[in-house]
Amino acid sequence: MQQKFVVLDVETTGNSPKKGDKIIQVAVVVIQDGQVAERFTSFVNPRKTIPPFIEQFTGISNEHVQSAPDFSEIANDLVDLFHNAYFVAHNVHFDLSFIQEELTNNGFSPFAGGIIDTVELARMVFPTVSSYKLSEICQELGIVHLNPHRADSDAEVTAQLFIHILSKLKELPVITLQSLQKIARSFISDMDEIFDHFIHHQLLQVDQKHYNEDVKLIGTLAVKKEVSVPNRDFYNDKSDLPEFNQYIKEVFEKNGFLSENIQNYRYRKEQALMAETIYDSFNAHEHTLLEAETGTGKTVGYLIPSIYYSLRNQKKIMVSTHTTTLQHQIMDNEIKTLKESLPFDFHAAVLKGHSHYINLKKFEKVLVEEDDNYDSLLTKAQILIWLTETESGDRDELNLPSGGRRLWERICGNGLTNNNNLQNVDYYHRARKKAECANLVITNHTFLLLSCLNGKEENIDYDELIIDEAHHLERIASTTFGEKLDYLDVHFMLSRFGNVNTGLLREIYKWSKKRKLIDHLLIVELNNLVTELNEEFDLFFSSLHTYVKVQVKDHHGNRLSYQYDCFSAPTKAWSGLMELARRIQFFIRAIQKLLVKIEGVCLLNGESALNSRERNSIGEFTGYKGYFSEIYDKLDHLFLSPVKGNVTWLEIEAKGAKNAVTAYAQPIMVSEQLADQLFASKHSAVLISSSLTVENSFSFMIKQLGLEDFYPKTVKLPSPYELKEQVKLVIPTDIPIVNEVPFTDYISSVSTYISELSRILSGKTLILFTSYQMLKATYQALKKDRTLEEFVILAQGISGGSQSKLTKNFNMFDKALLLGTSSFWEGIDLKSEEIKSVMIMRLPFASPDDPYVKARCDNLKNSGADPFFDYSVPEAVLRFKQGFGRLIRSHNEKGILFVFDRRIKTASYGKHFISSIPKVDIIEGTIEQIKNTIFSFKENI
Repeated sequence: MQQKFVVLDVETTGNSPKKGDKIIQVAVVVIQDGQVAERFTSFVNPRKTIPPFIEQFTGISNEHVQSAPDFSEIANDLVDLFHNAYFVAHNVHFDLSFIQEELTNNGFSPFAGGIIDTVELARMVFPTVSSYKLSEICQELGIVHLNPHRADSDAEVTAQLFIHILSKLKELPVITLQSLQKIARSFISDMDEIFDHFIHHQLLQVDQKHYNEDVKLIGTLAVKKEVSVPNRDFYNDKSDLPEFNQYIKEVFEKNGFLSENIQNYRYRKEQALMAETIYDSFNAHEHTLLEAETGTGKTVGYLIPSIYYSLRNQKKIMVSTHTTTLQHQIMDNEIKTLKESLPFDFHAAVLKGHSHYINLKKFEKVLVEEDDNYDSLLTKAQILIWLTETESGDRDELNLPSGGRRLWERICGNGLTNNNNLQNVDYYHRARKKAECANLVITNHTFLLLSCLNGKEENIDYDELIIDEAHHLERIASTTFGEKLDYLDVHFMLSRFGNVNTGLLREIYKWSKKRKLIDHLLIVELNNLVTELNEEFDLFFSSLHTYVKVQVKDHHGNRLSYQYDCFSAPTKAWSGLMELARRIQFFIRAIQKLLVKIEGVCLLNGESALNSRERNSIGEFTGYKGYFSEIYDKLDHLFLSPVKGNVTWLEIEAKGAKNAVTAYAQPIMVSEQLADQLFASKHSAVLISSSLTVENSFSFMIKQLGLEDFYPKTVKLPSPYELKEQVKLVIPTDIPIVNEVPFTDYISSVSTYISELSRILSGKTLILFTSYQMLKATYQALKKDRTLEEFVILAQGISGGSQSKLTKNFNMFDKALLLGTSSFWEGIDLKSEEIKSVMIMRLPFASPDDPYVKARCDNLKNSGADPFFDYSVPEAVLRFKQGFGRLIRSHNEKGILFVFDRRIKTASYGKHFISSIPKVDIIEGTIEQIKNTIFSFKENI
């Protein structure tokens, strides 16, 4: 390749050259013939003071640039480098905007050549990396980045990244390159000539009989060949296993199998006891609840006996955890370690629902559609490359752009056509095949529960079950066994179905009219019905939106919830809404009849009369019958024929679109369903979590999960940590009681406390909230506090990004505050050897306005129970235990748990919280007394 690439990076005084921000360092790496040919770097005098945060971020001080040249003095050198070159940068518009501004200001013509954005290309070429930030993608690719946020180092690693990108593109199959070239013409990066070169190179390789043996052609797609799954029973691999007691000793003891493969391995008797308990439960065919406190090593603790039992008894073990992310963590971490550690072979497989796996037939179809949406095009490009690498076809491997979700919904395996992929390449079937011959199947709670509903068709045959993170099971069951109807989902699907001017219906109309295979008048009739259906849906959802705003008069946030009861006497307004729902059902039935008629005409004319693209279109088209049936049934379950025992509610955004409404129906109690559909059919189910007891009793959880009639075994394993020495629980006495003062006064008080304590702790602090309103108000107060300028302050829903992204940013800084709600109460590790602290703003009672919580409490009250002490307090205690568990993650850590809600000591129910966590020293006092405690605790580390 003869092209010249100038890879450039600048450091600046700010983000906007138009507002006077200036370059303070520029670096260039020139690439020719795939090699670094030249380098240039210089500090630049901006003729203005460098802001302190820029100095801290880049390490470039005013002293560095004081005697540096002005940009005008290096401009000629840069212009010479730019001659006949592509301009390459990581986030190219940022660097280019500064260069163009300086060139123009100094009398030079702006750069007019091709531009290439390595962020964009990296997203396309490396679709599975977790982050496209320069330092993070370099780390994943093994590129050494010695000095991040300095232009010389950034330009050097950007050049290496670009060489990686070109090298990978060069090796792609020609059919993939040809598809990418068509898509990339809409990208920021000017890649057309580069693709031409690579396509020519690959065609030459084909002519010379050099093929990529790892991929095969499926239609117009190049996909990775499947590594064959042995067609044998993994259970029979080992008949010479030692006795279980000997096995446990060989695995866990000092100098055992685990110690040889796990760095800093520490024997924990609680972990060995867990393994013995689980094995005994399997052998006795009994259900067990097992609470394992922080540090027990529960994942390895349940995998060790499960693997042994499977091999010994030729039985499959199903392991279910909370999320798909945790499924992969288990496979990538613990399963990998055990495969390296244990002296015998075993097989584990991940299994998820259809929607996680790509359908090649659907993807091939969307690939040729006209598309001007950037995220959609980028997603298509990512998937084209990913298909040459993936064996699983699992969407969770991909790091898709935010707008890629909608495209995935059209190409995943649970769509509107059958799941038979091109030439029988069905990734979901492939995953099931692996699961069927595995010792362990790692799934998630949602898939586990859906399998109960769908019966044998979805089931993998197993009798023993491990339920990890079992404290989530009841709430996920309620969601899974319920219904949800969302306007945006309906709008997206109907938009895809389209009309005679857009979407799928337009395609059918055009070729049916041309080929006369279908009476195009049928399509016109269908178009009229769909148009009316769209209008009825818009009217229905906008009317629901208005109805909720009228009903919920006093509200403080944007998100409004309104619980409705279909069994109470309807008002005139509600009756009108129900009439709209019936009219929608009428149009759905009429549309379904027409779809059946059109499908019949196609069958009568014979599929041979259709080309492959037309067959795909008609398959997706008539497949909408299932989608319309689903909507029809949801209207029944949510509004017209609701199920007794369900709670139903509507959610809207008060300031959002007038028809953006979501309707929910969920069973108030799922205990009977779990008992009948899950636990009754299993020999053994072992439910594991760090939060299953309230005041050392399992009775609350046993009742919630429907296990009362099974008389389950219960085991509570303490933490192996010396928590009394490692943790202090601090309760301030000079903070007002949360519900006894105005909201603004409470925020002012806790913000002052957070500020003072954070400066003393001088490290990382996780601050947990139960409401977003309080989080936002506290964040705003802390950001205004000038004494916290040394701290990075991050907040869920404000700072941007997912939980993992916020956590990663949090762990990058020595001094940081992270404010979180909901998911941050569990699953986050604070990476620091310094003192850590967790601050809990309020005891984590669920909002009484939450429709599900309100329905649960009303149900208990009607049955004569006390909803507060029988439900609200136990639920809050379990949540509180999760927050406590965020603090200590190893034997050598120390930390302080601050509880700013004085009700933990003043209210009668406060003792339930304290008695449910491990025994630790409790310190109460004013801010001055607490400061002394912190200083003393720090000195003893």
